[in-house]
Amino acid sequence: MGSVGKFGNSLDTDIGKIPNLAAANINKISGFDLVSGWATVASLNLGRYQHAGSGNSTDALVFGGNITTGRTRSTEKWNGTSWATSSNITVATERWSGCGTTGASLGTGGSTGSSTSNMQKFDGSTWTLAAYMSSARYIHAMCG
Repeated sequence: MGSVGKFGNSLDTDIGKIPNLAAANINKISGFDLVSGWATVASLNLGRYQHAGSGNSTDALVFGGNITTGRTRSTEKWNGTSWATSSNITVATERWSGCGTTGASLGTGGSTGSSTSNMQKFDGSTWTLAAYMSSARYIHAMCG
């Protein structure tokens, strides 16, 4: 049976922050196996929330987001067992959306202090600012 990953915590859309969130809890990754149920799988190297992600349960990325001191440019790559740091995104962004694979990902929109129309592209090793969406937006969805 397949599994589905849950990256991070829920979003408080009223103020864009998660109140009373202990830093030790925002780096936990849970996985759901259809036979066994929920289990803690591994911890991110840098705990974060309001981030974007791409990939699947054995090959994934988590990028950007918010840490307790503000937005981060950090990217981490999942190999099915553990997380490793990868190259930083171009612009520190939170509340955005991601799609793709670990070899070809996009991160779009989000907040860099205000709503943005940025699109950042990952080629498997480097992030670049690729294009702009027609309008700025955050807390939106992507797939693919």
